[in-house]
Amino acid sequence: MKNILFVGNANSFLIFQLAKQLLKEKPDWNIDILSDQELVLLDAPFRKVFAIDNAHPSAKRKFIKAFFVASEMKKHLHNMETQYDVVHILYVSSAYRFIWKELKKISDKIILTIFGGDYYKSTFLMKLLIAKMAKEANIISATNPATLENFSEKFKVPCEKRRLVRFGLNILDEIDSIVQEDIEKWREKTNIPSSCIAIACGYNGSTNQNLLEVIKSLVASKEKLRQKVVLCFQLTEKNSHVQSIIDAIHESGFDFLIFSERMTDRELALYRSAINIMIQVQSTDSFSGAMQEHLYAGSLVITGNWLPYSVLDDEHVEYIKVSEIQEIGEEVSNNLKKTVDLNKNKRAIAKFSKWNLTLQTWINLYGLS
Repeated sequence: MKNILFVGNANSFLIFQLAKQLLKEKPDWNIDILSDQELVLLDAPFRKVFAIDNAHPSAKRKFIKAFFVASEMKKHLHNMETQYDVVHILYVSSAYRFIWKELKKISDKIILTIFGGDYYKSTFLMKLLIAKMAKEANIISATNPATLENFSEKFKVPCEKRRLVRFGLNILDEIDSIVQEDIEKWREKTNIPSSCIAIACGYNGSTNQNLLEVIKSLVASKEKLRQKVVLCFQLTEKNSHVQSIIDAIHESGFDFLIFSERMTDRELALYRSAINIMIQVQSTDSFSGAMQEHLYAGSLVITGNWLPYSVLDDEHVEYIKVSEIQEIGEEVSNNLKKTVDLNKNKRAIAKFSKWNLTLQTWINLYGLS
């Protein structure tokens, strides 16, 4: 029997799926989670969930929030009776530096997994805290070689501590089950005419997605696009920024669809498969799962050349890069009829993110016999 403690967001789909896949292969393992949010997902695979109250200070005051999160987590750690074979921190928050001593008491092995945004968006002071964790952790892993190399150079992580380990994407298996008739039925159900190009704009409502700028660029090319496209948005969040995005969508003059509820795996697979073009121009990222799913399903992806996606180029994946968001409208209008080599893109993404090809690397990461 092996005991593993995850530290991260219990509602993260990636963390949820990782635990689920590990336990499917290793049913004799126990996986608990120390979460910075209350669990809301159903059928959680975790044995125990140690969650803090969601009513913590505003994220705009990051260090106040970090101290609050750390203080609440310490309460759980002080009451833990289990000794863990591994503590696995998934997404490196500065708050975790303040519970480091407590984590070391319950395990001799600490693994840090870098998601991308946790590193690229960190402030100078946050980087100082991350640097101390990087120095003392046993292993550092990331899903993208460029992110891992950049992080390692910044924080002087020796080669023997580095691991490239990618999350699997269970949506890929769902996409494999979709046939053309399913896509046609979905488009009919959502009132997207077969003659229209469906364009996915990002995949959530965070400021990092730059959706206001994307809409502005599309509006600038509206005369070339208006009669030919339907803009699609996944906006499940409820906040003032998302409302400003919705207002801009309504004012844009385009036909549009807004998906405000979280989709099931099957619904997501249908959505990815029915989309012709996906626009993905986040400010920072490591290796977007949603983008990979769109590539796997056959969408033409338009993304930013500032994002660390050289691994796609290495595998000769077909997609379009822009140097600034203002170019989006023109690129879309110039590529409405462009198709991609689906088989080539599908092979590459399967290699990166099929669970049957990635799970063993996670098992190896823990080094548990």
